[in-house]
Amino acid sequence: MSNTLNQLFFKMRQQFFRAVFRWLPANFLNPSESLKKRTLVPCDFMNCGSVLFVGHDANLAGAQVLLLSLIKWINQNTGITIKLILLDGGLLFNQFEQLAKTVVWKDLLKQHPDIIKRKKWLTGFVGKTDIIYGNSILSAAIYDELKFLDVPYISHIHELEKSIQSYVGKSTIQKMIRYTGKYIACSTPVSINLHKNHHINPKKISIVHEFIERMELKFNSPINICRKKLGLVEDGLIVFGCGTVCWRKGVDIFIDTASLLKTRGLKNFHFYWIGKNLWDVDPVSSSRYSWSSLAKKMEDNGLTGCITFLGVKENVMEYFLAGDVFYLPSREDPFPLVCLEAAQCGLPVICFEEAGGMPDFVENNAGYTVPFENISIVIEKLMFLHENKQKLEELGIAARHKLLNRHLVEIAAPQILDICQNLYNQHYKLLS
Repeated sequence: MSNTLNQLFFKMRQQFFRAVFRWLPANFLNPSESLKKRTLVPCDFMNCGSVLFVGHDANLAGAQVLLLSLIKWINQNTGITIKLILLDGGLLFNQFEQLAKTVVWKDLLKQHPDIIKRKKWLTGFVGKTDIIYGNSILSAAIYDELKFLDVPYISHIHELEKSIQSYVGKSTIQKMIRYTGKYIACSTPVSINLHKNHHINPKKISIVHEFIERMELKFNSPINICRKKLGLVEDGLIVFGCGTVCWRKGVDIFIDTASLLKTRGLKNFHFYWIGKNLWDVDPVSSSRYSWSSLAKKMEDNGLTGCITFLGVKENVMEYFLAGDVFYLPSREDPFPLVCLEAAQCGLPVICFEEAGGMPDFVENNAGYTVPFENISIVIEKLMFLHENKQKLEELGIAARHKLLNRHLVEIAAPQILDICQNLYNQHYKLLS
Protein backbone atom coordinates (compact mmCIF):
# COMPACT_ATOMS: atom_id res chain seq x y z
CA MET A 1 0.00 0.00 0.00
CA SER A 2 2.81 2.38 0.97
CA ASN A 3 4.65 1.62 -2.29
CA THR A 4 1.52 2.51 -4.28
CA LEU A 5 1.14 5.81 -2.41
CA ASN A 6 4.82 6.63 -2.94
CA GLN A 7 4.49 5.98 -6.66
CA LEU A 8 1.36 8.13 -6.84
CA PHE A 9 3.08 10.97 -4.96
CA PHE A 10 6.10 10.75 -7.23
CA LYS A 11 3.93 10.92 -10.37
CA MET A 12 2.07 13.95 -9.03
CA ARG A 13 5.33 15.71 -8.23
CA GLN A 14 6.73 14.90 -11.66
CA GLN A 15 3.64 16.30 -13.39
CA PHE A 16 3.91 19.46 -11.31
CA PHE A 17 7.48 20.14 -12.42
CA ARG A 18 6.60 19.40 -16.02
CA ALA A 19 3.81 21.99 -15.93
CA VAL A 20 5.97 24.62 -14.26
CA PHE A 21 9.12 24.27 -16.34
CA ARG A 22 7.69 22.89 -19.58
CA TRP A 23 10.45 20.30 -20.12
CA LEU A 24 10.88 18.73 -23.53
CA PRO A 25 9.55 15.17 -23.61
CA ALA A 26 12.93 13.94 -24.84
CA ASN A 27 14.59 15.43 -21.80
CA PHE A 28 12.36 14.14 -19.03
CA LEU A 29 14.44 12.55 -16.32
CA ASN A 30 14.31 8.86 -15.55
CA PRO A 31 12.09 8.38 -12.47
CA SER A 32 14.71 6.04 -11.05
CA GLU A 33 17.27 8.84 -10.79
CA SER A 34 17.75 10.51 -7.45
CA LEU A 35 16.22 13.97 -6.92
CA LYS A 36 19.69 15.48 -6.38
CA LYS A 37 20.70 14.58 -9.94
CA ARG A 38 17.73 16.29 -11.55
CA THR A 39 18.50 19.30 -13.75
CA LEU A 40 16.12 21.81 -15.27
CA VAL A 41 16.20 21.58 -19.05
CA PRO A 42 14.74 24.47 -21.11
CA CYS A 43 12.40 23.79 -23.98
CA ASP A 44 13.24 24.34 -27.65
CA PHE A 45 12.84 28.12 -27.63
CA MET A 46 12.37 28.43 -31.40
CA ASN A 47 9.43 26.01 -31.39
CA CYS A 48 7.69 26.59 -28.07
CA GLY A 49 9.23 29.71 -26.50
CA SER A 50 7.36 32.90 -25.67
CA VAL A 51 8.38 36.56 -25.75
CA LEU A 52 6.80 39.65 -24.25
CA PHE A 53 7.79 42.57 -26.48
CA VAL A 54 7.67 46.11 -25.10
CA GLY A 55 7.62 49.02 -27.56
CA HIS A 56 7.45 52.73 -26.75
CA ASP A 57 4.63 53.49 -29.23
CA ALA A 58 3.11 52.58 -32.60
CA ASN A 59 4.12 55.67 -34.55
CA LEU A 60 5.40 55.38 -38.10
CA ALA A 61 9.13 55.56 -37.33
CA GLY A 62 12.23 53.39 -37.64
CA ALA A 63 12.30 51.35 -34.41
CA GLN A 64 8.56 50.72 -34.60
CA VAL A 65 8.67 49.56 -38.23
CA LEU A 66 11.60 47.30 -37.38
CA LEU A 67 9.67 45.71 -34.51
CA LEU A 68 6.69 45.15 -36.78
CA SER A 69 8.91 43.38 -39.33
CA LEU A 70 10.57 41.25 -36.62
CA ILE A 71 7.27 40.09 -35.12
CA LYS A 72 5.90 39.30 -38.56
CA TRP A 73 8.95 37.18 -39.40
CA ILE A 74 8.81 35.34 -36.06
CA ASN A 75 5.13 34.51 -36.62
CA GLN A 76 5.84 33.17 -40.10
CA ASN A 77 8.98 31.18 -39.32
CA THR A 78 8.88 29.96 -35.70
CA GLY A 79 6.56 28.54 -33.07
CA ILE A 80 7.29 31.37 -30.63
CA THR A 81 4.28 32.92 -28.88
CA ILE A 82 4.26 36.70 -28.80
CA LYS A 83 2.54 39.26 -26.57
CA LEU A 84 3.08 43.00 -26.96
CA ILE A 85 2.89 46.02 -24.66
CA LEU A 86 3.07 49.44 -26.31
CA LEU A 87 3.58 52.41 -24.01
CA ASP A 88 1.44 54.50 -26.36
CA GLY A 89 -0.59 54.04 -29.54
CA GLY A 90 -0.05 55.33 -33.04
CA LEU A 91 -0.60 54.78 -36.75
CA LEU A 92 0.81 51.24 -36.73
CA PHE A 93 -1.30 49.98 -33.82
CA ASN A 94 -3.79 48.02 -35.96
CA GLN A 95 -0.94 46.26 -37.75
CA PHE A 96 0.64 45.28 -34.44
CA GLU A 97 -2.70 44.05 -33.14
CA GLN A 98 -3.14 41.81 -36.18
CA LEU A 99 0.20 40.12 -35.43
CA ALA A 100 0.09 39.72 -31.65
CA LYS A 101 -2.09 40.15 -28.60
CA THR A 102 -1.46 43.81 -27.83
CA VAL A 103 -2.18 46.29 -25.05
CA VAL A 104 -1.41 50.01 -24.76
CA TRP A 105 0.15 50.78 -21.38
CA LYS A 106 -1.26 54.30 -21.31
CA ASP A 107 -4.78 52.84 -21.55
CA LEU A 108 -3.99 50.13 -19.02
CA LEU A 109 -2.98 52.74 -16.44
CA LYS A 110 -6.39 54.39 -16.83
CA GLN A 111 -8.25 51.10 -16.54
CA HIS A 112 -6.18 49.80 -13.61
CA PRO A 113 -4.59 52.70 -11.71
CA ASP A 114 -4.06 50.43 -8.70
CA ILE A 115 -0.72 48.62 -9.08
CA ILE A 116 -1.96 45.42 -7.42
CA LYS A 117 -4.94 45.14 -9.75
CA ARG A 118 -2.70 46.02 -12.68
CA LYS A 119 -0.30 43.23 -11.76
CA LYS A 120 -3.21 40.78 -11.59
CA TRP A 121 -4.41 41.89 -15.02
CA LEU A 122 -0.89 41.62 -16.47
CA THR A 123 -0.53 38.11 -15.07
CA GLY A 124 -3.59 37.04 -17.02
CA PHE A 125 -2.56 38.94 -20.17
CA VAL A 126 1.03 37.73 -20.33
CA GLY A 127 0.51 34.18 -19.06
CA LYS A 128 3.75 32.24 -19.54
CA THR A 129 6.68 34.13 -21.01
CA ASP A 130 10.37 33.33 -21.29
CA ILE A 131 11.88 36.71 -22.19
CA ILE A 132 10.96 40.37 -21.95
CA TYR A 133 12.26 42.20 -25.04
CA GLY A 134 12.33 46.01 -24.88
CA ASN A 135 12.53 47.51 -28.35
CA SER A 136 14.02 50.84 -27.27
CA ILE A 137 15.54 52.47 -24.25
CA LEU A 138 12.19 54.17 -23.60
CA SER A 139 10.60 50.74 -23.15
CA ALA A 140 12.60 50.31 -19.95
CA ALA A 141 10.24 52.78 -18.25
CA ILE A 142 7.98 49.85 -17.24
CA TYR A 143 10.63 47.19 -16.62
CA ASP A 144 10.09 47.40 -12.87
CA GLU A 145 6.37 46.67 -13.25
CA LEU A 146 7.19 43.44 -15.09
CA LYS A 147 9.79 42.09 -12.65
CA PHE A 148 7.23 39.75 -11.07
CA LEU A 149 7.40 37.64 -14.25
CA ASP A 150 10.92 36.64 -13.14
CA VAL A 151 12.39 36.24 -16.63
CA PRO A 152 15.46 37.84 -18.29
CA TYR A 153 15.29 41.15 -20.16
CA ILE A 154 16.77 42.04 -23.55
CA SER A 155 17.04 45.72 -24.48
CA HIS A 156 17.31 46.51 -28.19
CA ILE A 157 18.84 49.98 -28.29
CA HIS A 158 18.33 52.29 -31.27
CA GLU A 159 19.37 55.55 -29.59
CA LEU A 160 22.56 57.58 -29.29
CA GLU A 161 23.50 59.92 -26.47
CA LYS A 162 21.99 63.20 -27.69
CA SER A 163 18.59 61.55 -27.98
CA ILE A 164 19.00 59.72 -24.68
CA GLN A 165 19.84 62.94 -22.85
CA SER A 166 17.06 64.88 -24.57
CA TYR A 167 14.18 62.43 -24.40
CA VAL A 168 14.91 59.73 -21.80
CA GLY A 169 14.52 60.27 -18.06
CA LYS A 170 17.21 59.20 -15.62
CA SER A 171 14.89 56.73 -13.91
CA THR A 172 14.29 54.96 -17.23
CA ILE A 173 18.03 54.68 -17.85
CA GLN A 174 18.51 53.29 -14.34
CA LYS A 175 15.78 50.69 -14.92
CA MET A 176 17.38 49.65 -18.19
CA ILE A 177 20.75 49.12 -16.50
CA ARG A 178 19.26 47.38 -13.49
CA TYR A 179 17.11 44.83 -15.31
CA THR A 180 18.74 44.21 -18.70
CA GLY A 181 20.61 40.94 -19.04
CA LYS A 182 21.57 41.41 -22.70
CA TYR A 183 21.76 44.41 -25.02
CA ILE A 184 21.32 44.48 -28.78
CA ALA A 185 22.85 47.59 -30.35
CA CYS A 186 21.69 48.62 -33.81
CA SER A 187 25.14 49.90 -34.81
CA THR A 188 28.73 50.16 -33.65
CA PRO A 189 28.33 53.77 -32.41
CA VAL A 190 25.35 52.69 -30.27
CA SER A 191 27.41 49.88 -28.75
CA ILE A 192 30.30 52.24 -28.03
CA ASN A 193 27.95 54.77 -26.45
CA LEU A 194 26.40 52.16 -24.13
CA HIS A 195 29.85 51.26 -22.85
CA LYS A 196 31.35 54.76 -22.78
CA ASN A 197 28.48 56.76 -21.29
CA HIS A 198 26.49 54.12 -19.41
CA HIS A 199 29.29 51.74 -18.36
CA ILE A 200 27.67 48.66 -19.87
CA ASN A 201 30.01 45.66 -20.04
CA PRO A 202 30.83 45.12 -23.74
CA LYS A 203 30.35 41.37 -23.20
CA LYS A 204 26.67 42.07 -22.60
CA ILE A 205 26.29 43.87 -25.94
CA SER A 206 25.73 42.29 -29.36
CA ILE A 207 25.52 44.33 -32.56
CA VAL A 208 22.75 43.50 -35.02
CA HIS A 209 22.47 46.17 -37.69
CA GLU A 210 19.05 47.51 -38.55
CA PHE A 211 17.03 45.70 -41.20
CA ILE A 212 13.95 45.96 -43.39
CA GLU A 213 11.70 43.63 -45.34
CA ARG A 214 12.42 42.65 -48.93
CA MET A 215 10.01 44.45 -51.26
CA GLU A 216 9.01 43.55 -54.79
CA LEU A 217 9.80 46.75 -56.68
CA LYS A 218 9.19 47.76 -60.27
CA PHE A 219 12.28 49.26 -61.85
CA ASN A 220 11.04 49.11 -65.43
CA SER A 221 8.78 52.19 -65.37
CA PRO A 222 10.30 55.31 -66.99
CA ILE A 223 11.38 57.66 -64.21
CA ASN A 224 9.65 60.70 -65.71
CA ILE A 225 6.32 58.83 -65.69
CA CYS A 226 6.88 57.83 -62.04
CA ARG A 227 7.59 61.44 -61.18
CA LYS A 228 4.56 62.76 -63.01
CA LYS A 229 2.30 60.22 -61.28
CA LEU A 230 3.55 61.42 -57.87
CA GLY A 231 3.38 65.11 -58.73
CA LEU A 232 7.15 65.58 -58.64
CA VAL A 233 9.29 67.63 -61.01
CA GLU A 234 9.83 65.52 -64.13
CA ASP A 235 13.35 66.66 -65.00
CA GLY A 236 16.55 67.30 -63.10
CA LEU A 237 18.23 65.95 -59.99
CA ILE A 238 15.85 64.83 -57.23
CA VAL A 239 17.30 64.56 -53.73
CA PHE A 240 15.23 62.92 -50.99
CA GLY A 241 15.39 63.30 -47.24
CA CYS A 242 13.06 61.49 -44.88
CA GLY A 243 12.12 61.38 -41.20
CA THR A 244 10.48 63.48 -38.54
CA VAL A 245 10.98 67.17 -39.27
CA CYS A 246 13.17 68.17 -36.32
CA TRP A 247 16.60 69.55 -35.43
CA ARG A 248 18.18 66.15 -34.73
CA LYS A 249 17.32 65.01 -38.24
CA GLY A 250 19.14 68.02 -39.64
CA VAL A 251 16.19 69.46 -41.57
CA ASP A 252 17.68 72.95 -41.27
CA ILE A 253 20.89 71.57 -42.80
CA PHE A 254 18.80 70.06 -45.60
CA ILE A 255 17.38 73.54 -46.28
CA ASP A 256 20.83 75.19 -46.15
CA THR A 257 22.20 72.60 -48.58
CA ALA A 258 19.47 73.35 -51.11
CA SER A 259 20.10 77.06 -50.70
CA LEU A 260 23.85 76.76 -51.25
CA LEU A 261 23.36 74.41 -54.19
CA LYS A 262 21.22 77.06 -55.87
CA THR A 263 23.82 79.73 -55.09
CA ARG A 264 26.49 77.56 -56.73
CA GLY A 265 24.53 77.76 -59.98
CA LEU A 266 22.70 74.43 -60.20
CA LYS A 267 19.18 75.20 -61.31
CA ASN A 268 17.79 71.85 -62.43
CA PHE A 269 17.24 70.17 -59.05
CA HIS A 270 14.62 69.65 -56.35
CA PHE A 271 14.86 68.61 -52.70
CA TYR A 272 11.93 66.64 -51.24
CA TRP A 273 11.47 65.79 -47.57
CA ILE A 274 9.05 63.06 -46.45
CA GLY A 275 7.92 63.00 -42.82
CA LYS A 276 5.73 64.57 -40.18
CA ASN A 277 6.58 68.13 -39.18
CA LEU A 278 7.11 68.19 -35.40
CA TRP A 279 9.57 71.08 -35.31
CA ASP A 280 7.46 73.37 -33.14
CA VAL A 281 6.34 70.45 -30.94
CA ASP A 282 9.79 69.03 -30.33
CA PRO A 283 11.39 70.92 -27.40
CA VAL A 284 14.94 70.57 -28.74
CA SER A 285 14.02 71.94 -32.17
CA SER A 286 11.70 74.74 -31.02
CA SER A 287 14.25 75.96 -28.47
CA ARG A 288 16.58 76.88 -31.33
CA TYR A 289 14.18 78.61 -33.72
CA SER A 290 10.60 78.33 -34.90
CA TRP A 291 9.45 76.58 -38.04
CA SER A 292 8.01 79.86 -39.31
CA SER A 293 11.51 81.37 -39.24
CA LEU A 294 12.79 78.46 -41.36
CA ALA A 295 9.87 78.88 -43.75
CA LYS A 296 10.69 82.58 -44.08
CA LYS A 297 14.34 81.71 -44.70
CA MET A 298 13.32 79.41 -47.57
CA GLU A 299 11.11 82.11 -49.04
CA ASP A 300 13.79 84.81 -48.72
CA ASN A 301 16.36 82.55 -50.41
CA GLY A 302 14.05 81.81 -53.31
CA LEU A 303 13.71 78.11 -52.54
CA THR A 304 9.97 77.85 -53.16
CA GLY A 305 10.55 76.03 -56.44
CA CYS A 306 13.54 74.03 -55.18
CA ILE A 307 12.40 72.35 -51.94
CA THR A 308 9.13 70.72 -50.89
CA PHE A 309 8.01 69.15 -47.63
CA LEU A 310 5.62 66.36 -48.57
CA GLY A 311 4.46 65.30 -45.12
CA VAL A 312 3.83 61.66 -44.22
CA LYS A 313 3.66 59.18 -47.11
CA GLU A 314 2.82 55.51 -46.69
CA ASN A 315 4.25 54.64 -50.13
CA VAL A 316 7.72 55.99 -49.38
CA MET A 317 9.52 53.54 -51.66
CA GLU A 318 7.39 54.60 -54.60
CA TYR A 319 8.79 58.08 -54.12
CA PHE A 320 12.35 56.83 -53.72
CA LEU A 321 12.07 54.96 -57.03
CA ALA A 322 11.48 58.35 -58.65
CA GLY A 323 14.57 59.93 -57.08
CA ASP A 324 18.31 60.08 -57.68
CA VAL A 325 20.02 60.46 -54.29
CA PHE A 326 19.14 60.02 -50.63
CA TYR A 327 20.65 62.68 -48.39
CA LEU A 328 20.90 62.04 -44.64
CA PRO A 329 21.70 65.38 -42.95
CA SER A 330 21.08 64.03 -39.44
CA ARG A 331 23.19 65.33 -36.60
CA GLU A 332 22.59 62.03 -34.85
CA ASP A 333 20.99 58.90 -36.30
CA PRO A 334 22.01 55.42 -35.09
CA PHE A 335 21.23 53.47 -38.29
CA PRO A 336 18.14 54.90 -40.02
CA LEU A 337 15.83 52.49 -41.83
CA VAL A 338 14.97 55.13 -44.44
CA CYS A 339 18.52 54.85 -45.79
CA LEU A 340 18.04 51.11 -46.19
CA GLU A 341 14.69 51.67 -47.90
CA ALA A 342 16.31 54.17 -50.26
CA ALA A 343 19.13 51.72 -50.96
CA GLN A 344 16.63 48.98 -51.80
CA CYS A 345 15.25 51.40 -54.39
CA GLY A 346 18.72 51.86 -55.87
CA LEU A 347 19.56 55.27 -54.42
CA PRO A 348 23.08 56.06 -53.21
CA VAL A 349 23.29 57.63 -49.74
CA ILE A 350 25.14 60.76 -48.66
CA CYS A 351 25.67 61.01 -44.89
CA PHE A 352 27.89 62.68 -42.28
CA GLU A 353 30.80 61.23 -40.37
CA GLU A 354 30.45 60.96 -36.59
CA ALA A 355 26.65 61.20 -36.72
CA GLY A 356 25.74 57.53 -36.32
CA GLY A 357 26.14 54.17 -37.99
CA MET A 358 25.31 54.90 -41.62
CA PRO A 359 28.99 55.23 -42.69
CA ASP A 360 29.26 51.49 -41.89
CA PHE A 361 26.70 50.87 -44.62
CA VAL A 362 27.87 53.45 -47.15
CA GLU A 363 31.57 52.50 -46.90
CA ASN A 364 33.32 53.35 -50.18
CA ASN A 365 30.80 52.08 -52.71
CA ALA A 366 27.18 52.90 -51.75
CA GLY A 367 27.35 56.69 -51.69
CA TYR A 368 29.51 59.23 -49.86
CA THR A 369 30.38 59.93 -46.24
CA VAL A 370 31.41 63.57 -45.75
CA PRO A 371 32.81 65.48 -42.75
CA PHE A 372 30.20 66.37 -40.14
CA GLU A 373 27.88 69.20 -41.28
CA ASN A 374 30.17 70.09 -44.20
CA ILE A 375 27.51 71.00 -46.75
CA SER A 376 30.08 72.37 -49.21
CA ILE A 377 31.38 68.83 -49.78
CA VAL A 378 27.81 67.52 -49.95
CA ILE A 379 27.18 69.98 -52.76
CA GLU A 380 30.35 68.90 -54.57
CA LYS A 381 29.14 65.27 -54.45
CA LEU A 382 25.64 66.19 -55.64
CA MET A 383 26.94 68.24 -58.56
CA PHE A 384 29.35 65.43 -59.48
CA LEU A 385 26.57 62.85 -59.49
CA HIS A 386 24.30 65.17 -61.48
CA GLU A 387 26.94 65.34 -64.19
CA ASN A 388 28.04 61.67 -63.99
CA LYS A 389 24.99 59.46 -64.42
CA GLN A 390 27.06 56.30 -64.76
CA LYS A 391 28.64 56.85 -61.33
CA LEU A 392 25.22 57.62 -59.88
CA GLU A 393 23.93 54.32 -61.22
CA GLU A 394 26.97 52.36 -60.01
CA LEU A 395 26.62 53.65 -56.47
CA GLY A 396 22.89 52.94 -56.48
CA ILE A 397 23.38 49.37 -57.68
CA ALA A 398 26.03 48.76 -55.01
CA ALA A 399 23.75 50.18 -52.32
CA ARG A 400 20.89 47.89 -53.35
CA HIS A 401 23.16 44.84 -53.55
CA LYS A 402 24.56 45.53 -50.08
CA LEU A 403 21.07 45.96 -48.64
CA LEU A 404 19.84 42.67 -50.08
CA ASN A 405 22.86 40.77 -48.80
CA ARG A 406 23.23 42.29 -45.33
CA HIS A 407 20.17 44.12 -44.04
CA LEU A 408 17.01 42.09 -44.61
CA VAL A 409 14.82 40.77 -41.80
CA GLU A 410 15.48 37.15 -42.83
CA ILE A 411 19.18 37.78 -42.17
CA ALA A 412 18.89 39.69 -38.90
CA ALA A 413 15.97 37.92 -37.21
CA PRO A 414 17.82 34.57 -36.76
CA GLN A 415 20.71 36.50 -35.17
CA ILE A 416 18.30 38.12 -32.72
CA LEU A 417 16.63 34.82 -31.89
CA ASP A 418 20.03 33.21 -31.28
CA ILE A 419 20.66 35.92 -28.69
CA CYS A 420 17.25 35.22 -27.14
CA GLN A 421 17.94 31.48 -27.09
CA ASN A 422 21.32 31.93 -25.39
CA LEU A 423 19.92 34.24 -22.72
CA TYR A 424 17.02 31.86 -22.18
CA ASN A 425 19.40 28.91 -21.75
CA GLN A 426 21.55 30.86 -19.29
CA HIS A 427 18.51 31.79 -17.24
CA TYR A 428 17.29 28.21 -16.94
CA LYS A 429 20.78 26.97 -16.19
CA LEU A 430 20.89 29.33 -13.20
CA LEU A 431 17.53 28.03 -12.03
CA SER A 432 18.51 24.36 -12.30
